[in-house]
Amino acid sequence: MRVDYRVVFPEAVHPLRELDQHARAVLERPLVELVGLRVSQLAGCRHCVQQYAQNAGALGTDDARLLQLSGWREGKLFTQRERAALGWSEVLTMLPVIGSSEEAYQALTTQFDEREIVALTGAVIAANGWNRLHIGLGTPSGAIEHGTQTAQAPTGDPATRQLTSRLKELEAELATAREEYRRMVDGPSGPRYYQSGAIHPELDDQTIAPPG
Repeated sequence: MRVDYRVVFPEAVHPLRELDQHARAVLERPLVELVGLRVSQLAGCRHCVQQYAQNAGALGTDDARLLQLSGWREGKLFTQRERAALGWSEVLTMLPVIGSSEEAYQALTTQFDEREIVALTGAVIAANGWNRLHIGLGTPSGAIEHGTQTAQAPTGDPATRQLTSRLKELEAELATAREEYRRMVDGPSGPRYYQSGAIHPELDDQTIAPPG
């Protein structure tokens, strides 16, 4: 590999992993893996395609759905919720090519609430981030990322798949608990000048002057 970014700049890698984990805590895990797999297909990241496909298989996604993912629009194996998520992930990944996101966003709002939309957007951002790290800087030896460091279980053993899925859920819950603890320790953040005066009336009609 070119640069082991985990060692050289862990401060950048950890937030990306946390974003991935938080998205997985809000959304269905198989859906996040499908979205990550589709994003990785578009980016052409071999390692990420393999990792997301293994994750999806370990969570019970059958091979037929994985094989048809690149042609999900023509296939009949994907739910309306999955199709909306896949359309949104393609728009965000290929913005210069696809252009307007309005149609994809409207389809998204029929299947996801606002929190889920933000979580899904975060999952797409994370997937694109992993793709660019691996393609641009190389894949670290033995790297297992994409929100978890849990080794993937053989897909043929239902009991092992179930245990793997539960372990990943616990990891996501732990990430959420850590974030809640951090907020309790750090306390609420101070008001920002761009926040609405309805929330902070004292900020109304105040001019933001440069320091000095």
